[in-house]
Amino acid sequence: MKHLCFRLVVGALLGTVGLAATAQSAGAAAGPQTPGVLCGPGFRVVDSDPIRRTDTGQVIGKVHLLFDEVTGQACGVTVKSAYLGAVTRAGVYLSPEGAQSVASDGPRLVYAGPVRAPARGRCVLWGGLLADPAGTVFLHERANAAVGGIVTCF
Repeated sequence: MKHLCFRLVVGALLGTVGLAATAQSAGAAAGPQTPGVLCGPGFRVVDSDPIRRTDTGQVIGKVHLLFDEVTGQACGVTVKSAYLGAVTRAGVYLSPEGAQSVASDGPRLVYAGPVRAPARGRCVLWGGLLADPAGTVFLHERANAAVGGIVTCF
């Protein structure tokens, strides 16, 4: 019985991972995802920052910060506009004052995130990154070298 339960749990987890990968694949085929769709109903874009190749200036994506007035949650997503369909590194993070940091970073087809964190009455350090197919990493335009991101207070 224990083995059967274990197999069911592992199967369910693998199915969930497969669905997530399929969802990103479907998103890549359907076109760019919007930050509001990725974060969900109630979230509105508060700020966004382009991610550019430092050698050419080409915008390869954007990191977005969203906020939900009802729940007091912030949401972050990084959406690629270049290298679509290629699996490249993408990342996004939120680090709210007095709460646990959250991040999504790894090989992605279209976007990183969404990540959510409590933000009402707090300042949140946030940011994102993208890499090209060769693995060169580029940070968002206003990334502060001292802290690595942008600070927004809610």
